[in-house]
Amino acid sequence: MKGVIGKIVIISLFVCGLTLVLFQTALAAEPILITTKAVTLRADATTGSSHIETIAADVELVVISHDPSPEGWTRVNHNKFEGYVKSEYLTLPEREGSVTFRTTSGVNLRVAPSADALIIRTISSDTDVEVLEHEPPPNGWSRISFNGYEGYVRSVFLAMRVPSAQQSEIAFSDQMSAVSEIFDIPVSLSEEPDWDELDSSDGSDSWELTEDRERAIGNAVIDGEVELLHRSDVRNTVKAGMTIEIIDITTGITFNLRASSVGSHIDSEPITQADTDALFEASGGEWSWVARPVWAIIDGRVYAAALPARPHAGNTVSGNGMNGHLCLHFDETTAKNKSYEADLRRAVTEAWEASV
Repeated sequence: MKGVIGKIVIISLFVCGLTLVLFQTALAAEPILITTKAVTLRADATTGSSHIETIAADVELVVISHDPSPEGWTRVNHNKFEGYVKSEYLTLPEREGSVTFRTTSGVNLRVAPSADALIIRTISSDTDVEVLEHEPPPNGWSRISFNGYEGYVRSVFLAMRVPSAQQSEIAFSDQMSAVSEIFDIPVSLSEEPDWDELDSSDGSDSWELTEDRERAIGNAVIDGEVELLHRSDVRNTVKAGMTIEIIDITTGITFNLRASSVGSHIDSEPITQADTDALFEASGGEWSWVARPVWAIIDGRVYAAALPARPHAGNTVSGNGMNGHLCLHFDETTAKNKSYEADLRRAVTEAWEASV
């Protein structure tokens, strides 16, 4: 009995210590840049993408990815919104110490912030350097420290080194598995989907199509032919500002969405509070990333589509009782997260097959 208690105590101390180390590492490694002027947070890395919010000058943003090139965008998180800001409007906050960046190409380390200054040495591409002072690209210079040398390089060749949260999770899982092997005690590790490429999620949703949902499909009724709209044809079929009538196939509930931005899928929003209420009722009284099979009526034609009922990022419609927008997907849609992509395609197929 004493031996078992001793193992439990040792495991508890080990896990607590490991968790503390990982937590402190995550806090210390959190990459921060600050706005140099009021900036627009956008849904994608283009000036024509949806406006999420305006961020004032001197606001700290958590960096997810950083592109310092002349036309580069930085993916950031602010107030639980995730989006893109032009890199030229971001710099390091004034703090003691240095921040790790990496070189994006071979660069010259110079004694002064000038292309005419004496070269100290050349630093190869994808090398970590410690940035002491930073001016935004494309014209700014950064004072750095590297291998005992200190000098200046063009900021356009420095990208913030963003730590991978996924690596920390893998390391933690490996350590916990080692605990299990050492003490011959099973350790349960919960595995969640890769949510990194989704806009947001608590990871509680399931991608599995249950039998209940299979039996429910077909409650909706539509007159006329249901078509498949390929993702490459979405932009030619739908224009921003158009009204789209949605029929939720599982429940038969209908509501209207307005197209706010159109690409290979449609960023859309309920037009009125009543539309939001109907959407929320159709989704079972909860927001979920699980794609719902729907029919989308666009300019008198009916298309099979997938609609994850999960508001996210920015919005353009006010007074509809919903913060954020919804993504409406069509045939052969794609996503960086392959589990998410498979679920979207599954929903489009269900919507198509329900019309046959």
